[in-house]
Amino acid sequence: MTSRKKFERLMAAGGFQLRAAQRDALWRFHEMLREADQKLNLTRIRAFEAMVEKHYIDSLLPGRYTELRSTVMDLGSGGGFPGIPLAIMHPELRFKLVEGRRLRAGFLSNVVRELELGNVEVIARKLNPTDHIPARTLVTRAFASVADTFDRVAGSIDAGGRAVLLKGPNCDEEIAEAAARHPDWVLVDDVHYLLPLSQAERRLLVYERRGARPRRLEPLRSADNPRVRAWKRLTSARGIRKEQKTLLIGDRLIRELLTQQSGRIDTVVTTDPAADYGTASVVAVSKELMHQLDPISGQGPFAVVEAPPLPAWDGALDLERPTLFVATQNPDNVGAILRSADAFGVRRVVLLEEAANPYLPRALRAAGTAPWRLELSHGPTLADLGRRGLPLIGLDVKGTPIDEWGGGEVPPGIIIGLEGPGLADLSESIERVTIPIRPEADSLNAAVAAGIALWEVTRRVHG
Repeated sequence: MTSRKKFERLMAAGGFQLRAAQRDALWRFHEMLREADQKLNLTRIRAFEAMVEKHYIDSLLPGRYTELRSTVMDLGSGGGFPGIPLAIMHPELRFKLVEGRRLRAGFLSNVVRELELGNVEVIARKLNPTDHIPARTLVTRAFASVADTFDRVAGSIDAGGRAVLLKGPNCDEEIAEAAARHPDWVLVDDVHYLLPLSQAERRLLVYERRGARPRRLEPLRSADNPRVRAWKRLTSARGIRKEQKTLLIGDRLIRELLTQQSGRIDTVVTTDPAADYGTASVVAVSKELMHQLDPISGQGPFAVVEAPPLPAWDGALDLERPTLFVATQNPDNVGAILRSADAFGVRRVVLLEEAANPYLPRALRAAGTAPWRLELSHGPTLADLGRRGLPLIGLDVKGTPIDEWGGGEVPPGIIIGLEGPGLADLSESIERVTIPIRPEADSLNAAVAAGIALWEVTRRVHG
């Protein structure tokens, strides 16, 4: 009997008749777990039958014994238990897997992508009592004592929320401690059960939070706090590249990204302890500290947001979709150019070696949320691009008026040069185009000129 068949037989013996898609997903998860475990030490259970029962079957049993209400937070998810199996079995529910260990969180993100689990969000951070990661149901397994767990979720699970805790048989002392320390959490069910194959004893504790204290975050005040120091590093291109995160500043932009791609936001930092940003984790800081953290206005709020590394440009052009090449060094101009590209539907943007990082806070102030919608990549130097013999045009102070160039042809690629030198480093073989202006005027701002050029390109694309 193959391992896959044995897996399915054991799951059926444990009482779970899986649909084909669920069998495929759980088995692929098992394969990924075994492979990653060699490096990450994700589990102490490695015997095949024990893994099936104590990981997969045990993780699914809470859904049989009690109601799970969306959104479900798996706190301290580790190797993905119980969250991943539950998410596979309950696609109608949304899950947040909270894991503070970076490598394990990376593994969980890989699983979510591989299995295409659209109902799962991985939150790669430790949950603190002052954080706000909203959920209606908390699930944990082998995480912490009941009372310590309730300490952690103080700012995240509101009144009416539930906690479903997978425990061993000897947890009476934990229950008593939780009753003394957390009278707002009431034990509503205590299910004693046996694992179906080994007959090992288990208990499922189901709590409900009643009369929770109003959530009010105590502001951080110390510049020496590790999180504060980490946020400060996100104002430089080096820090952004290293951490793969950045700061998106301003309430409107934060809420816009929350609406469009909430999973990209790690934390919202604000001076308002009562601020509500929906599903995002919220941290309050003092006004004095915000002045140090916000490089734009000094007032916040700002969100700590994913800044994925730019893939290398593959060197190809799409003859049906113009590609924009940007060498601009001023972050404000880079941001404005990206905003225009997004507005005019020019999706492919190559940031040349000279260009400012598009995820710098100043660039995002101008770009808004456009960088997370565009197809960004990292390209060569301006000079190297010019030597490749590609059918490009370059926007310059002198050249053919862009509205007269090419007889209505759509250029495969357009280059925006540096402020000041423009396209001085670019081969003369690249044809120059210009935006006509009055002779008395010196030149247009690079971002303004790029916006006009992109409008002309879009006009030609759409006839």
